[in-house]
Amino acid sequence: MNEAANAMSKAVELLRETKSPMAIELACTLGEWWFNSKEYDKTIDCMNQCVQEHLIDGNDSGAANDLHLIGCAYRELKNYDKSLEAFREARALFKRLKEVINVARCDQKIAHCLTELGDAEGALIAAQKSLDVFVTAHDHRRETYSMFELGKAQIASNLNEEGLMSLENVLETVTESEFKDFEFIIDIERKIALVLRKLDRNDEAQEIERRLDAVTDVIDEA
Repeated sequence: MNEAANAMSKAVELLRETKSPMAIELACTLGEWWFNSKEYDKTIDCMNQCVQEHLIDGNDSGAANDLHLIGCAYRELKNYDKSLEAFREARALFKRLKEVINVARCDQKIAHCLTELGDAEGALIAAQKSLDVFVTAHDHRRETYSMFELGKAQIASNLNEEGLMSLENVLETVTESEFKDFEFIIDIERKIALVLRKLDRNDEAQEIERRLDAVTDVIDEA
């Protein structure tokens, strides 16, 4: 994929030199390729140019999607301040365009960033907003991830019983799925174990940790 992305990068440069209208479309595809290749710094560099070009063209929707991908790349790099900034800019554009689902997608990721940055109250508000939209839209997949962010924010706010209930609801939904995302399941259960220890339910936490060790042994061997 990297070889193809490098070839595409050269094509984008040539198209930009000739002022081709195809340049920005190809550049956006390139940014997605860099992201899927886990080349997050290259993703950010590529998409920052796309944002400016889309804004000059008056294409707010294109710029919002560019900023959303930039936020995702910064989040993968654990640069939560920059990620938060990008998601907030994307949200403002999506809101202006009345793209309700995309606003909620930003809110869900904003909640994640705020939790990581220690702003539990802000994370609670953002997570609840995103959850309300996805519940209303009957978008069950995104609802699950928003509930996960809500649970994390509740725990960060010392609302441990509420957070535990949220995480258990997420776990039930994920484990009922035909496709088992074991990495996500492990992440949820580890957080459940941590909150159980906060609630002095150490035996239950220990039982979860024992089960998770059995799963991670298999995954690590693979």
